[in-house]
Amino acid sequence: MSEARFCSNCGAKIEYENDMFCSQCGNPIEGEIDSAPEEKPASGKIPEKKARMTKKLPVIVIAVVLIAAAALAVKYIFLKGTAIGYPVQFSGDNVVFLNKNDNNRLYKMNLDGSGKTRLDSEYTNCFAVEGGWIYFDSFNMYKIRDDGTAKIKLEDSSTGTWAGSIAVAEGWVYYAEDYGEQRNIIKIGTDGNNKTRQNSDFSINIALEGEYVYYVNVDDSHKIYRIKTDGTGREKIGDDKVPGRFMLKNGWIYYSNESDSSRLYKIKIDGTGKTKLCEDYSQDISVSGEWVYYSNANDEGKIYRVKKDGSGKAKVNNVKSLNISANEEFIYFSAENSGGKLMVIENDVK
Repeated sequence: MSEARFCSNCGAKIEYENDMFCSQCGNPIEGEIDSAPEEKPASGKIPEKKARMTKKLPVIVIAVVLIAAAALAVKYIFLKGTAIGYPVQFSGDNVVFLNKNDNNRLYKMNLDGSGKTRLDSEYTNCFAVEGGWIYFDSFNMYKIRDDGTAKIKLEDSSTGTWAGSIAVAEGWVYYAEDYGEQRNIIKIGTDGNNKTRQNSDFSINIALEGEYVYYVNVDDSHKIYRIKTDGTGREKIGDDKVPGRFMLKNGWIYYSNESDSSRLYKIKIDGTGKTKLCEDYSQDISVSGEWVYYSNANDEGKIYRVKKDGSGKAKVNNVKSLNISANEEFIYFSAENSGGKLMVIENDVK
C-alpha cells in the first residue's frame, strides 16, 4: 500500500493516486507533495512550517498555478468549489455554467474566472444562451436574464419536463426530451406559447443552423439527422455512428465517429465533404476560430487541437479533460481526475 500523501500548500490529504491538483486549494500535486505530517513533538510546540499549515486558510476563489510538463507549460486557473458535468457557454463577457458542487445550479463568472455568481436556486438539467437570456430546464422550461433577473416560466407541465439539450433561435426554443417513452424534439416560443412536437425520433444532442434542427437519432443507430424548424424535411446526414456531442459551425459538423474507432471527422451539413481530421480517439469536441479542440483518449484524455483542415495538431494541456468549451481567449474544461472541477487555461492561439 502506497504512503499517504498530503498537499504541501494546505496540508489536505490527497485522496487519489492520479490526482494532479489538491481538491481543497488547487495546488499542483506533482513534485509538490509532502509525506504524512509529522507528529506533534513532546514539547507541545508545532514546527513553524506545520503551524502555518494548520491555521485556517482564507477562502480562495481562484488559484492560479503554473505547471511545466515535458515542453508544455500551461497556466491553469482553478476555481475552488466549482465542478461541471456540462460544457460552459458564453454570453457576452460572461461564462455560464452548472455547478455540480452546488446541486447543479446555474452560475455565471467573468471570462478569466473571477466574479462567480449564482443566478438561480433550482437544480438545472441543461441550458442554452441566446440574446442576453439563459433558457434552462429545471423540470419545467424557464428563461432568466444573464444577470440573474426577470426569471420567467415558459411552460408549466403537470408531468414536468426533462430536457437533454436545448437550442434557441429567432424567437423559438427547441429541446430534446430526455424522459418517458416519447423522447422527441419539442418547439416552444420564447414567450411560452405555441408548443409543438417536431418529430417522432428518439432525439439527442440538438443544434441549430439556418432553417434546420440537427440531432442524433438514437432510433437509427445514433446517426445525425436534420429536420426543418417547421417540422418538415426530415433527412439523414450520414451513416456514421455519433453517440456523443457534435459541434455545428459555419456549415460543417464536427464529430467523433464511433464507426471508425471514434476518430475526429467533419462533414458538411448537406452530407457531403466527409473528412477525417486525425487518428486520435476524440471526445468532447469544441470549435473556435480555425481550430477544433478535443479530449484525446489515446493520451489519457488530455486536450489536443487540430486545424479544421486536419493540420497543425498539438497537445494543449496535461490534465484528463472533458466538457471542453473554447473561445479565442480561454479554454474551459472539467478536470476529471479531480472530481470534475472546473478549470480554465489561456488559449495561446490568437
